[in-house]
Amino acid sequence: MVIKSLIFPFCWVCQRRFNNQVPPGPALEERHHLFPQAAGGVDGPVVSLCDSDHTRAHKIAYAMKGNRSFMHLLAGCTKEQAQKLVWIATLIVKAEALAANDPNKPVKVRLILNRTRQAQMQWLQKRLNAKSMAAVYDAAFDALYSYHRRQS
Repeated sequence: MVIKSLIFPFCWVCQRRFNNQVPPGPALEERHHLFPQAAGGVDGPVVSLCDSDHTRAHKIAYAMKGNRSFMHLLAGCTKEQAQKLVWIATLIVKAEALAANDPNKPVKVRLILNRTRQAQMQWLQKRLNAKSMAAVYDAAFDALYSYHRRQS
């Protein structure tokens, strides 16, 4: 089964119009990867969701993974909205289970930099002509690894 992106000027679940449309609506748009980025879904299909429904879908998936009830998260939803949220959450759970032991799946690393480190990172980024902080991190990691491999 091929799943295509579901891009709309409104939330696919609740149908509220996004505030970045003309005329603007009340909802803040977030694009959800149907196969989450954390599970390798970088280039896969996306769906237009409001920030509330996007958060709710992930909370439902988290409850599903822990075998906990999520019915309280569907309070106030119509039957169709609940079905859509559960469908998205189920895809999240399945995608994460499939990618759990994939050695090629990238691992996210979060760095919290103080002002000094931020300035150093920016300097290195310019010096190395790196497109991103991740590229600086990769170069530094490779250099440190190579140095210590030569020492052993």
